[in-house]
Amino acid sequence: MTEYYQLPPLYVYHDFDKCMALSPPSDDAKYCIVETVIQPNLSSSVWNLIVKYNDTKRHFRHDKIQHGLCRDTCTKLLEQYARWYQEDNLYLNDFRDGSAHIIDADTFNNGLHDRFDNDRWVNYCTNEMLRQKYDGLKGRSSVVYCIRDDEKWKIDIWDYLFYSILILITILTIFGSFYDIYRSRDHPESQFLVAFSIGRNIRRLVKSEPPIRGSLEDDLQFLYAIRFLTMFCVVGGHVLLFNEIFPISNSEYIEKYHEILTMMLANGFKVIETYLIISGLLMSLNYFKFIKDSPFGLKHFLQAIVYRYLRLIPMVIFIIFLNATVLIHLQNGPLWKMIGETERSFCRNNWWSNVLFINNYIHVQDPCIQQSWFLATDFQLTIFGMFLMILTTKYQKYVKQIFGVAIFASFVIPAVVVYRNGFEGIMMVTPEEMKYVMIYDKTYQKFYLPSHMNIGPYLYGMITGVLLHNIRLFKVKITQSRLLTGIWYLVVPIAVGTLLSGFIFYENNFEKPSLWIAIYASVSKNSWGLLGIIFILGLVSGASKLVKNFLDHPVFKPLGKITFSVFLCHTFIIRVTLGDIRAGRHLSDMHLLGNVCSTFFLSYLLGFLLHVLIEAPFLVILKSFFKVEKKSEQKLKNPSIELFNS
Repeated sequence: MTEYYQLPPLYVYHDFDKCMALSPPSDDAKYCIVETVIQPNLSSSVWNLIVKYNDTKRHFRHDKIQHGLCRDTCTKLLEQYARWYQEDNLYLNDFRDGSAHIIDADTFNNGLHDRFDNDRWVNYCTNEMLRQKYDGLKGRSSVVYCIRDDEKWKIDIWDYLFYSILILITILTIFGSFYDIYRSRDHPESQFLVAFSIGRNIRRLVKSEPPIRGSLEDDLQFLYAIRFLTMFCVVGGHVLLFNEIFPISNSEYIEKYHEILTMMLANGFKVIETYLIISGLLMSLNYFKFIKDSPFGLKHFLQAIVYRYLRLIPMVIFIIFLNATVLIHLQNGPLWKMIGETERSFCRNNWWSNVLFINNYIHVQDPCIQQSWFLATDFQLTIFGMFLMILTTKYQKYVKQIFGVAIFASFVIPAVVVYRNGFEGIMMVTPEEMKYVMIYDKTYQKFYLPSHMNIGPYLYGMITGVLLHNIRLFKVKITQSRLLTGIWYLVVPIAVGTLLSGFIFYENNFEKPSLWIAIYASVSKNSWGLLGIIFILGLVSGASKLVKNFLDHPVFKPLGKITFSVFLCHTFIIRVTLGDIRAGRHLSDMHLLGNVCSTFFLSYLLGFLLHVLIEAPFLVILKSFFKVEKKSEQKLKNPSIELFNS
């Protein structure tokens, strides 16, 4: 480890606040964020160390340095040299590295101007710093963006629209709340106004009627707890991911891929599949509830799609506006443009892919609300799932064959994608790609995001729903045995084992494409869903009353209901709370645990407000618009079990 500290640091930052305060007014760009790629130099002992630690599966690219450069500081550093000397000795014309990621200049205000106008002095400065400290090494630097002292964000149509929306929601909330308190009980109430009543929405959240004892809805109350606990994992994973965007002083902390906890976190992306399992489960159960009284035709199919779309879109639009307007004004610092302005630009330019729920295929390199890829995937799989359920109803003799073909597809598609692209058997979460929150990683784009790669978990959720429906319909009694109970208790260890098994791909460089790797990936993409079937059926049938009683605790119900709002807003909280970083931080387990817990708390606080003020009112209006009576409401969209709908 001694030689590790002889490597150039991954981040070198001049004092940002001092620079902005003391730089001459004549400087156009006072402070620039720069990516430097070091030129290979076999005669340098430092370069040979860089090569040794440049295994990008488990290490950062140590030949790539991010600089935060103060122009005034660089001017003073270079004033001893004549201009011709700087050009001849401190500037590399012909060295380029096409594998290095850099954000599109158009993402930033004055981005193209900054990139070309400041190219010379940033290269002179970085190469002089490298040459002095690291055995004569030099590199090629590219400006990411620059910061000016007088940089201001103009109020435009986006801001006016969002502020108008805020004012409208505020007015409706005030009127609705007072109307709910003082209205005459002798007259029919206005569904539109009471929808915005804060008091009523809070009561709906915390005091909803319990399901009938012994009903299927009662058996599935534990799903609220699963949603809440999964959300903690999602928020925690994203906090860890965002921490790698920012400069750190102990990069070796991230590179501990030989440790069990690190490997579980690296492969923890699979946790989001839990929501797909729940979504498929509840879609199939809601479908059975509907066809009990009437056939599910094309009209109902289209209505269900429209209902699902309108259920999700108000919150999505609000967060798009929030990120495109307010976010940029909430922080400052050398990295804030990378954290805040990128989101502002992406949401202003690519909002339509979010609104159409196709952002898991389009604009994956410049995503607005990056985590909302899941909503697109879930929406598309819901359409696929309903179509599949219609087929099983219409061709009841071929139910096994229909599901058999779907299961076959869920195995074959991941195998073909992995084999054709020469991917590893898992989605590799490497330190270098995490610096860019994975958006440039081809495995992330083609293996993780697309709906066709996530058929398995959703399909197995649907199958679980079909099994639960048939168990109730035919009054099948599941007798618990030691064998079945033992299998159920093995679910969690096996799940942990699937996360740890990815270690073999970090430890070895297997030849690719490979048939066995494709098979491994295929099984891995389906394993979480298969384990989900066992876990859910086991809980419903009483495999562990202790676990079931804990997960059924009433406290989880309101916490589970607002996971949709928390899911959409938590990255906003992460950006605002971490975005003012000035220099490299020392990461540790307790530091990250504190980050995760504080972000989770603040996300739930904001999520609660968004649920009460936006999500819940629009859900009430939506149900009123579709004229869903209370009885049919419970049959078609029972709030006690529907994912993201309570």
